[in-house]
Amino acid sequence: MNVREARTVMVLTGSHTITAGYGIHEIFRRPSVTLTARVGLPRSKADTLMPASASASASTSASHPPDYTQYLVGAALDEAERKGQDLAIFWPMRHGVIRDWQQMIALWSHVLFALLPVKRSANDSYILLSLPAPISRDTHTLLAQVFFQHFNAPALCIVEKPLLAAYGVGTMNATVVDLGWEGCDVTPVFECQVQHNANVKSAVGARHCTLFLAHLLRRDQSIVSALTALLRYKRKSNTSSSSAASTAQGAQGSGGGADDDEDAQLQDALVALARQLVEDGHVLDEDAVRSGASGLTAAGGDGGDDDDGNFDIAAALVEGRDKKTRAAMDEEEERRRAALEAAHADDGLDEAVIASITGDEGQAGASTDEKAVLVQFRGLKLKVGPERFRFLEPLFRPELLEGVRGADEVALGDEPFGAGPFPDFGVARGGRFDGFVAPLAWPDWSRVASLPSCIAQSIASIDELDRRVTLWENLILHGSPAKIKTIQIETISALSDHVASAGTETGQVMGEPNPLQPRNVRALRVPDYFSEFKDRTDLAGFLGATVYAKLVFGDLQAKSYITKQNYNEMGPNAAYSVRPTT
Repeated sequence: MNVREARTVMVLTGSHTITAGYGIHEIFRRPSVTLTARVGLPRSKADTLMPASASASASTSASHPPDYTQYLVGAALDEAERKGQDLAIFWPMRHGVIRDWQQMIALWSHVLFALLPVKRSANDSYILLSLPAPISRDTHTLLAQVFFQHFNAPALCIVEKPLLAAYGVGTMNATVVDLGWEGCDVTPVFECQVQHNANVKSAVGARHCTLFLAHLLRRDQSIVSALTALLRYKRKSNTSSSSAASTAQGAQGSGGGADDDEDAQLQDALVALARQLVEDGHVLDEDAVRSGASGLTAAGGDGGDDDDGNFDIAAALVEGRDKKTRAAMDEEEERRRAALEAAHADDGLDEAVIASITGDEGQAGASTDEKAVLVQFRGLKLKVGPERFRFLEPLFRPELLEGVRGADEVALGDEPFGAGPFPDFGVARGGRFDGFVAPLAWPDWSRVASLPSCIAQSIASIDELDRRVTLWENLILHGSPAKIKTIQIETISALSDHVASAGTETGQVMGEPNPLQPRNVRALRVPDYFSEFKDRTDLAGFLGATVYAKLVFGDLQAKSYITKQNYNEMGPNAAYSVRPTT
């Protein structure tokens, strides 16, 4: 590892999460930074800086959007929320499109200069930046301006996420499925070229799956009763600790809205419980994994033998070290989870009251199913039944989202200002930057295409018929939901209708199989010799970013990245002079 590799920065930017890492080590490491891609601003300041109407007069548009230094990001935003401050929350990227550059600069600046050991004044870190496909030419230009002029980067490489996922599993040809928060992106990669014409977006993502799981949990009256009792106890405690005047004023203004507020708090608790079940891995059915794991394979072979039956020396050498590494990582994740629970624990809860709501065996009337699991949530011990295994169903059956609370909501937080990266960018449209894209309304869930249908549609968009067979056999599912191994198994099973079976081949004319007809669907995974990434296909993109950065930045001729010298000579157009590494 040379000095340049030790200071290389990889930043993978998504609509919901930003992951980053510092340094390319001998044993590739997992990302050291994970940040939710949202920013905040005090409500009073947000209201004064921007008129509510986008069609405001020219006189009101003189109030420019806030500078990136004014936003709350990361821990500061979480702390402000915990204190109950009235905040405007913004998501600057939606569906892979940057809607407010100042807010994105606030996120990237926090990652580079607050969470990573990078100094703006003496920035010597080569930066690899990844965004969802496709990245427009205008976006390339603005990215170059931001990172060279705002962040003082010595070199920048801009890559689309599907290509990095292919590098992560070690293949040049694949159908990459990015399982996102608001939706899924399906993009084929052939000969290391991202096929933009075949990009297909699904309207169902992890957010909808979480809401669906909360919808199922609401059907369990024992869980609802326990959470309702906890919420009423907390409200009673808060009311008793407040002043008599505040109590009287709240009683006069509450009226019939008290029931609505209680139901909203219950919904928030159910969603929080659903997210905890996902984060703790309780939505994975181990029996289903054991019975259907034959559909999963690594790009370079499976297990300790290769395709010819020869022993894989690399896998054998890493096996002993891998067990210790995974044990250490599991211990670290458990320690972090315990610290997170302690940080978010409710203060002032009476243990006797908590014990009266749930006992050591869970809540009263809990599920008696043998697959029910006991979880600790906000001091309560709740037993959740096998309905937790249905978390992924909306991806395959979007019609299940009909009637699910929150699934039809289009807006996430407040609408961004649409500000450009520099103060001199135009605000002719009532303060809106020209690149602003309004969010799309959700369609009828009964007509939304499922994830398997999107995959089939994407592959069918490839004109060359001989390429389609390869794309069917190299399927990559990455993103946070890919941690749930059953999604790969269920996807393979759902796609079986698109491949030929033995019966269909024998029924063909002359009994000769069609070479252009796919016969197999495989989901690739990360090779085992990447010890820290074993069984973590969800991190295939970051692993691919590390591999790609090592290859690209090792080229002293800078064929695939932009240097500051190139930028000073050519300006933002230098972003168009590079080509992807193959």
